[in-house]
Amino acid sequence: MPLKMDRITALVNEINQGLDDLRSGDVPTRVKLAQAAFKLNKALEDPREELIKSWLLDSTTKTVVMVALDIKLFRLLGTSPDEARSSTELAEATGAQKSLLSRLLKHLAAVSFIEETGPDKYYAGELAQLLGHQHMQDGLCHVQWMEKSLGALPAYLAEKNYQEPTDGLDCPAHKVFNTKLHMFEYIARDPQLARGFKAAVLSHEGLRRAHWATPAFYPTQERLLTGLKEDSVLLVDVGGGMGLDLLDLHHATGEQSNARLVLQDTEHILSSTDDLPPRIEKITHDFFTPQPIQGARAYYFHRVFHDWSDEKSREILLALKPAMTPGYSRVLIHDTVIPAQGAAPVSTMADLVMMCGLAGRERTEQDFTELLESVGMKVTGIYSRAPGEESVVEALLPE
Repeated sequence: MPLKMDRITALVNEINQGLDDLRSGDVPTRVKLAQAAFKLNKALEDPREELIKSWLLDSTTKTVVMVALDIKLFRLLGTSPDEARSSTELAEATGAQKSLLSRLLKHLAAVSFIEETGPDKYYAGELAQLLGHQHMQDGLCHVQWMEKSLGALPAYLAEKNYQEPTDGLDCPAHKVFNTKLHMFEYIARDPQLARGFKAAVLSHEGLRRAHWATPAFYPTQERLLTGLKEDSVLLVDVGGGMGLDLLDLHHATGEQSNARLVLQDTEHILSSTDDLPPRIEKITHDFFTPQPIQGARAYYFHRVFHDWSDEKSREILLALKPAMTPGYSRVLIHDTVIPAQGAAPVSTMADLVMMCGLAGRERTEQDFTELLESVGMKVTGIYSRAPGEESVVEALLPE
């Protein structure tokens, strides 16, 4: 098939124009250029090549990576060209058959999981070095859970006459794992899955976490500190985990305000939080029950609503609503906002994973607007660093 040269030229120009900003370490530019490079790669490939890659190449690579992890291959590879090792050396170290190992190594090099310095000479590049760490290997266990859940989707949808799941106790994941438990409870009861889930969350934090309480992202001075009542809690982080987002706000506002900050989560989670500043109070709270902190300036939810259907999300908001002061208290929903056009693949992937495992969803701007309006709240702004990254949706109760 003929190449679409106009499309290719436009994408190349877009990438070239962003290189100067990329050199300065600008994260939004990196995200934008990565999306352009992804589209350029698609434009350069024959559709038949793309089908083969999507259906077979990626599956082959995942399979080979799992074998490599089983024999601890990535930990045995050197980390520089000077430390390159042969299939003979690696066969002796792993006990695997040399000819088998040679074939696995060639594929891993072909897809750039490892680096190849010469005939039968390999070392670990950045990807392989990452996979040499135990927490990354634990995280892959969670990825496998997600893949199995996704794999059950076709049969589930056929059975349900192609209606999306809305019940967190009846999802594709429940079919494949043969359980009636909510997936959060199911994962918590399995030590291996629990380790994988924790590792995946921490990896996501390190990869995609943006310091939200900064002028480049969400203007805390203008939206929270200005007009803050003297006796008011500044922000309640609902389901806030380890308190990382509260620490961002603490560091961003410490010189302007010493107003109270509250971290809410389950007792189990809060018991593992250490070394938080005295300004941050910890309170056990289930966000499906009435909010105990009245009249706070803001109630903040980070990656909470994407775990839940619209029905359950409304329950969370209705449990919060009586605690809010109309015209003063804000709801801050820090989550992915999928654009009406040109969605990033990582966002649409996450949306389908949430659907298959939890009956949750990633939402568009319209989805958030309709959800919040359904409980009497009004969206007053959506703030983001870059397309495809998480955003902060701000809403309040009208006076």
